[in-house]
Amino acid sequence: MPKATLYHLTTNTGHVARTRRVDVADDIIDLLRPLIAAKKARIPGPVAWWLHMREAGPGWASFAITPSATGDRPYVTAVGCWYAQASTTAWAHILDRAGEPPTEVPWLAVTTLPALCQLPPPVLTMVGDLER
Repeated sequence: MPKATLYHLTTNTGHVARTRRVDVADDIIDLLRPLIAAKKARIPGPVAWWLHMREAGPGWASFAITPSATGDRPYVTAVGCWYAQASTTAWAHILDRAGEPPTEVPWLAVTTLPALCQLPPPVLTMVGDLER
């Protein structure tokens, strides 16, 4: 059974948060399950955004949240890892280089990109839930 706490790193700033599963609403989880299964899908909501699953391996996956079906100009890119054995591979993927991954799983490493600044402030808070 996965841990109830997610190690959440924002790569641009080095900010680390530990997010409890109960801090992410069940309706967000229910909304995302079929989108993840589809690998690319429009996320319902107040703005146009898309989930693009990118690469994945045993115990990890990468994704982007973008404003279009083409995947251009992502708001965020991220890698999630839920198996310690996959940490080194997943960590290198998000940073495009080798390095020391977090020592605990599950973890999520997110890179925010300039297009994120174009979202209205109330929508910005939704991005965090979508990432996690």
